[in-house]
Amino acid sequence: MSVIAIFSLIAIFVSKMETLPVRAISTPTGQLLNAEEFWISVKLLNIEWKSECLSTAYCSEPELKVIKKNPINGEKISFAWLLDQNFNQFSNNPFISYWKGGSAREIEMVVKVVGVDPIYRFQRICDQTALTKIFLNELEKSNSNSVNIRNEQSSGQMIVELNGRCFEATFTVEKHITHCPWCVKAEKSALKVPFFNKFSPIKWNILAIVISALAVILCLVTAAVLLCTTCRHVKAKRISSRMITPPSICQQTDWQYLKTW
Repeated sequence: MSVIAIFSLIAIFVSKMETLPVRAISTPTGQLLNAEEFWISVKLLNIEWKSECLSTAYCSEPELKVIKKNPINGEKISFAWLLDQNFNQFSNNPFISYWKGGSAREIEMVVKVVGVDPIYRFQRICDQTALTKIFLNELEKSNSNSVNIRNEQSSGQMIVELNGRCFEATFTVEKHITHCPWCVKAEKSALKVPFFNKFSPIKWNILAIVISALAVILCLVTAAVLLCTTCRHVKAKRISSRMITPPSICQQTDWQYLKTW
């Protein structure tokens, strides 16, 4: 009977598992991304300085600072490339920014030359560009073609030129909508999900029916085996009882009658 109880519990467990929500999880390269998340990478290609415009006499310890702004939520992210005293850059590291909301087409960027006053040692802005939407041309094109902003996808690199009073900076700008810049190119791969979530509700119903049928069959087989065993035991007991000779209560003897006078 313990076997019957075990299979009954299995059938109840399977029926309960049918009510579990089943979610198909598929994301690029194992990254679970929100539909509003995106990245923008900026790399400085070249910077040209106008002769006799900026001077280290008024801007020592210069650095080229890029500030990105999301006008939807006011979020700002900045990055700086260090410059030597001749305004040549030391490194060419990319500037990658992560945004939690809005659209890449709304992101604004400004480039500043920030330095230190050589006399009073306070930080000052030596030069800067105008605040510009870096994907402005793409935005105008999408408006003319009535393209839904939510259908935007990762495009190729864009060349952006921003001009200040004394410099002209050229950048490559790229937006990443479906995957982060350091991820492998978009390949849809299923995330590791629990074993029980791999089954659809229909499969759960079929599995429940199969297990229930097996439990019923096993119960019937067990009952039949028990019945056959009982019948054989009773039959064997009857046969053995017939083969045993019962003890004689009275022994046969020749009775003699005495007649007394």
